[in-house]
Amino acid sequence: MKRSSMYIMFGLMVILIQGCIMSSTPSSPVSVSAGDSITFKVSVFPSSITLQWYVDDNPVSGAPDKSFNYSPDEGDVGNRTITVKETSGCIFLGQHVWRVEVVSGKIWYQDADGDGYGNPNVFIISSTQPESYVDNNSDCDDTNPNINPDAIEISGNDIDENCDGIISSGIVNINAVINIQSNPVTLVMEAGKYKIDPIGIADGGIYNSWSAWVDGKWLNSYWIYSNEFGEITINDGIRYDTEMDALDAAKGTSFNLTGSAEVKFYICDDPYYDNRGGMSLSVSKKTE
Repeated sequence: MKRSSMYIMFGLMVILIQGCIMSSTPSSPVSVSAGDSITFKVSVFPSSITLQWYVDDNPVSGAPDKSFNYSPDEGDVGNRTITVKETSGCIFLGQHVWRVEVVSGKIWYQDADGDGYGNPNVFIISSTQPESYVDNNSDCDDTNPNINPDAIEISGNDIDENCDGIISSGIVNINAVINIQSNPVTLVMEAGKYKIDPIGIADGGIYNSWSAWVDGKWLNSYWIYSNEFGEITINDGIRYDTEMDALDAAKGTSFNLTGSAEVKFYICDDPYYDNRGGMSLSVSKKTE
């Protein structure tokens, strides 16, 4: 039986690549009116880690794992902190802290472009709603009515139309025969934080997964390399019965670039001439 090349990451490399708490919303600091509520969210990798939330230094019981809805009252007016900590043993990116100002009265946010979504950086505290102000702070560009959480994201234009913090940058298709380690798909990418998600044919890719075995089993592994962060190996080591089973179990990853750099995408397998299929990856640039 043919042996697929496998790479194992060790020690700090695993921590640096996987991290724990990968992103958070909203941005800190943030203001909230007594009597209103605000939801704090984080994304984590791997998804199996567990979290504990705190208001100031007091643990919150029963909070959902990846989000916490904070509803202060008049007794909470003042400066507060919301903290989330992982409890699974990560030692890198293991917590996030928000500084929160709880104010008396309702906060209204300026809606300069009239799209119904407010600017989080321009607000008034008032018992009545001022003209051109709304009660949400969800707009990421209050100068353009076509940019708001309800807008349709347009791929490849370097604009975050729907304010989800991610700029859709395109799709990388890795051919399991052609794009091996010595002949990767190479992109020159600008500085920033990037998110990688496996996709299938149904979502615009060319491939669902790839096979390297004479018995027809399917794999979802892929490799990414840059001089900035070394080699990232995404490989669960499982051979799946169908290409869709492999796709459904495929894992994403993320990486940071401090400057413009070449990033190589490939499948590491030798011999490779009898491979079939490949991996299609959505490459998105985060705005934060």
